[in-house]
Amino acid sequence: AVLFKLIHMSDKKNYQLDLIHRPRRLRQTQSLRDLVEETDLKISKLIQPLFVIEGDSICEPVDSMPGIERLSIDLLLKECESLIELGIGGVALFPKIEASLKCNMGREALNPESLIYRAIKALRKHFPELTIIADLALDPYTIDGHDGIVEIGSQSPLNDVTVDILAEMAVLAADAGATMVAPSDMMDGRVGVIRKTLDANAFQSVLILSYAAKYASAFYGPFRDAVGSVSLETGAIIDKRSYQLNPANRREALLETSLDESEGADILMVKPAGQYLDIIREVRESTILPVAAYQVSGEYAQIMAASEKGWLDLKACRNESLLAIRRAGADMILTYFAKAYAQDIIDHRELGGDFFFDWVSFNRASSRISIAGSSSSKISSPIICSITSSIERTPTVSLLSLMTIASCCLCFRKSSRASAATAFSLMKIGFCANARIFITSWSFALALSRSLLLTIPTMVFKSL
Repeated sequence: AVLFKLIHMSDKKNYQLDLIHRPRRLRQTQSLRDLVEETDLKISKLIQPLFVIEGDSICEPVDSMPGIERLSIDLLLKECESLIELGIGGVALFPKIEASLKCNMGREALNPESLIYRAIKALRKHFPELTIIADLALDPYTIDGHDGIVEIGSQSPLNDVTVDILAEMAVLAADAGATMVAPSDMMDGRVGVIRKTLDANAFQSVLILSYAAKYASAFYGPFRDAVGSVSLETGAIIDKRSYQLNPANRREALLETSLDESEGADILMVKPAGQYLDIIREVRESTILPVAAYQVSGEYAQIMAASEKGWLDLKACRNESLLAIRRAGADMILTYFAKAYAQDIIDHRELGGDFFFDWVSFNRASSRISIAGSSSSKISSPIICSITSSIERTPTVSLLSLMTIASCCLCFRKSSRASAATAFSLMKIGFCANARIFITSWSFALALSRSLLLTIPTMVFKSL
């Protein structure tokens, strides 16, 4: 029946539905899609979480988070230098404290020479403009791994005692040079006390990034591995449901964010991000304050693990997950993908900008080169000049070289002898760049091979 209907419709030359609205009109070309794009993902909107450990020249991989390491302060400085060059918006620091320094009261958190404060001082000395976020919680410092002080035999932190300690930690972090302090403990009233304490100590300019809606999520596991936030006595997973939010609750998140806003928070954060996009949207619509979201370690680990298995495309899934968080309403994102994402964006820019960002953009560029080639045999089009300048300023232009060759093939197929001359010139430019040529993906290799196979006979025929 369906086949009959299709045949019947094809008999009518001017068959069309009587539609007033055709949303697909806005999706016809890449330039149209760019014009109506609603959400961006700028590098400056991303914050890189970093783990700090004692020692010199130490880089410890976090097994449950491929690509993430714990860094000693000297290597932390080098890492932050790279992040600044990439344009990352800031860094959030988390210490891994030696087991011998942990106790029930988390006293090391109030040591002015503790690891985290030394790391902040070093970063501030070397990078005066860097946005440094200091985490305020006791879980790295306590034997039981809780975010606050817990009485023996209890699993619920003492609220008011913990808040006083957090306020002292805030002053120490501010004095060390932190741009923001970020209470992640979920104790009641802590934002107000921290704000008053900071102001009383002449730190009025230090911001409070409040973990306003932090859920008792199962996605924190790799982070706790990274900072050693487990019970030293039992090694068991810590139950934090008495102070972190119930994943089933939405209104409770709005209550917490409104309280933190009224107490003086400068930025409100939702954590985790990917599983709580609805909460991010709710918070975004309920406040005029900036909203942050934390794409937590479990979110990172699941994408990395699936990509290592070959089940997901790493970059595509990474970018989509970050874009979804931005689309939900987050003004900034703490993500372990920040550096890798930024590096990919920078590399693509160096390889010729938006034309070479992805396969769709490559096709668009190829067609434009073909058009330019068919009109003149000289290398005069802005596209070609852009390619040339990209090669000159990029030490390693392997992907660009391949795209140049593929563009040549498309030129041979689609255009005249003039286009062929342009194509040969482009190929010469690509090879003269002394680039290390290698295939970056199977899909690209197959596309290039197909293009070459279709091109060679045409080239021979035209030369005759």
